[in-house]
Amino acid sequence: MKLKNSEQFIDKIISTVHQKKRIILLGDSDLDGAGAVVILREALSLLSPFYRKKNSVVVYFPDREKEGYGLNAKALSYLSKFSPALLILLDCGIGNAKEVEEAKEIGFDVMIIDHHEILPTIPKCLIIDPKQKGGKKELQVLCTAGITYKLVTDLLNKAMIPYNASQFLEVAALSTLADKVPLKGESRRIVHQGVMALDYTQRPGLRALINSTGFLNKDFKEIEDKLLRALNSSQIVRHINEDYLLFEAQSSNKIQALVKKLIKQGQAKREEADKALEEIILRLKKEKPDNIIFEGGKKWSLITLGRVASQLVSLYKKPVFLFKIRDKESVASVRLPSGLDGVKALEHCGQLLITYGGHAPACGFRVKNSNLPKLKECLNKYFNKKT
Repeated sequence: MKLKNSEQFIDKIISTVHQKKRIILLGDSDLDGAGAVVILREALSLLSPFYRKKNSVVVYFPDREKEGYGLNAKALSYLSKFSPALLILLDCGIGNAKEVEEAKEIGFDVMIIDHHEILPTIPKCLIIDPKQKGGKKELQVLCTAGITYKLVTDLLNKAMIPYNASQFLEVAALSTLADKVPLKGESRRIVHQGVMALDYTQRPGLRALINSTGFLNKDFKEIEDKLLRALNSSQIVRHINEDYLLFEAQSSNKIQALVKKLIKQGQAKREEADKALEEIILRLKKEKPDNIIFEGGKKWSLITLGRVASQLVSLYKKPVFLFKIRDKESVASVRLPSGLDGVKALEHCGQLLITYGGHAPACGFRVKNSNLPKLKECLNKYFNKKT
């Protein structure tokens, strides 16, 4: 089953390879974004030795804490020195119509590989997203790493390049489980085959993480508790995701240090999330019950808010909007009970937001602090009609 626009994507990559044109891979800062970049980066190196050279493929991950989500002004400013180039956005970009136009003006040719909900204003470039009009419904269960895996296998097959599917499958499987997309059809197959591949992984970094955590590959809960807890704690260091570094690493000393760091960060993230959850529950006991949970804090880190929001949804069965308050703007992580669509809710209140996007049950937004009271009121009214 083919993804919409996959043939155009493959032809564009092959043409770029023949021209030996620089390629920039900009991925979201989570495991799905990192996994998608790893898969495409390694496929490019198989297509041509040129893409094993320094700066022939430039990798960049926006820091959500400092830059926000997806393509942004800081990223474009940094990447402008690599123009002209083919800029591929992975696990982001659907909500960046304005920034895509700015990238074109700099001299970039832009393509997007994403799986998030399609917004009213769509970027004017080649888009691979099963949720766009004309996309196959059966493929909408794929995360971006899963989509990228599917694209890469078609690409390498068309170019008649031999490859080891397991090296891509294990990354796609971990990304799929981390992103919590529905496990059925294509996504289920990727997870089934990828989890089996973990037992004989050839990635030194992943092998070191498996050994350090005592992972035995018994079930999905063990994957979440031992592997994903560490991988989901990764940070952005000099525009590079630590998960990307771990998957690509070859140096034994660097790998051991990185594994220890990720495991430590995973434990710290859990403790921080537990503390934030306790704080919010205490707040809610003092507040009047509402249709939604809408809470912010200056000391909270974005990396923990998704976990906390999910726990609150389980406890209160309400839409949850948690945001980190900055000087002038706030950035939020949103989680909703089954059957409710967060993206549609944010679209309804879109006039108050700077940016927004994501999945129906899990999304996010950026808003001016001055608009927070109005946004809360708008969301409350929206969900009052839905309940």
